[in-house]
Amino acid sequence: WKLPWSIGKLVNLTVLDLDLELILDPPLAVTRRGGKESVRYLKALLESRHQGVCEIHGFSMTEIPPEVMRITDILRLVLSSNGLVKLPASFVTLTRLETLKLDGNPLLKQLPRTLRSMTHIKELSVANNEYTMIPDEVFRLTNLEVLNASKNLLESVGNLIAQLANLTVLDLSGNKMWTLPWPSILKLTRLKELLLAGNPISSMSGSISAVTTLQRIDLSGSLLPLLPSDIIDLPRIEQIKLDDVDIQGPSTLVVADGLRAIFNFLGL
Repeated sequence: WKLPWSIGKLVNLTVLDLDLELILDPPLAVTRRGGKESVRYLKALLESRHQGVCEIHGFSMTEIPPEVMRITDILRLVLSSNGLVKLPASFVTLTRLETLKLDGNPLLKQLPRTLRSMTHIKELSVANNEYTMIPDEVFRLTNLEVLNASKNLLESVGNLIAQLANLTVLDLSGNKMWTLPWPSILKLTRLKELLLAGNPISSMSGSISAVTTLQRIDLSGSLLPLLPSDIIDLPRIEQIKLDDVDIQGPSTLVVADGLRAIFNFLGL
């Protein structure tokens, strides 16, 4: 292994811990950003060895450095805001990975088929990637609990979403969806948060009350003329966000009479 010569420019450096048998040269995308960013990169690798958390974000890298792939006991891997084009097939060697953040990589159009075997992943973020559809490999992650696919170009998520039976948080906000596969969504019986803000959704079909675990629904910015009539029957609901939704609100007199009067006003 070797360090870049530019490490010598760090005139205030007093301690350099080289407990890193895996390091080769930092990627060119890192060294071009200067000594400070090189140190940030090296620090991220150190932490991944000792804490199981590897946060290599904002480096404009087109691929994952090989030294990262050799640290197989990573639990949380953050690769946000890079220029990733693809993930290596060897990604499957990260057998302890539970959290994977790939948001802000708009060139990452496909995920490797090997990803589908990584069923130990519980949290996945593919936000802000300009996806027009969620890659099929995502729907094979059957232990997934949190899926963030916000700020993409999605017009639908498809019926395969029902395969993610362990989802507790589904964030699809900031997309272009007019509707959702509601029969499939209603099969997510562990769902606690359904975040759909910023989509032009105009209808909700099926019985939303079937998802009895729901605690938070965000429909801000939707085109819903009415709320589903059985939304009042959700036993654990704590928050319903309707910012910028053109639903006529109750008068202050109705509000003063309490939640039941508000729902009656809305026809629920």
